[in-house]
Formats: sequence, structure tokens, C-alpha cells
Amino acid sequence: MGLKKIIHAKTVVLACGGFEADKEKRKKYLGKEWGNALVRGSEYNTGDGLEMALEIGAQPYGDWGELSRSHD
Repeated sequence: MGLKKIIHAKTVVLACGGFEADKEKRKKYLGKEWGNALVRGSEYNTGDGLEMALEIGAQPYGDWGELSRSHD
């Protein structure tokens, strides 16, 4: 097991990828119409890190229903 270190902070930014590869999470967070969407991105972005954080009390922030897109 690795070294355990406690860091006190007001805010933590979790950078662990998204959940676009998980059909059920897309439906849960984006709406049922996203269940059968063909998505781009990594097949490994299943939202496991986000789920682990939420399970121990992390608070989601931002609009999870808004997908990333390029702006002109």
C-alpha cells in the first residue's frame, strides 16, 4: 500500500476523465435520450473516479448535462 497523506483544503478538483463510455451514467446525468448515443472519446471514460468521489461525499459542480463542444 502506498503512502497516505492528509491534505486539508477548501476545494479539490478531481481530474479523472468523464463518463461518456458508460451508457447508464449518460442516461442518469444527461437524460434517457443519451442512452443510445454514439459517443467519441475513450472507451475507458466510465466515470469510476467520479462515482468513488460521490460515494464518499464529494459534491458535483457545474452542469453535467452540458456536453463539451468547440466554440467559434
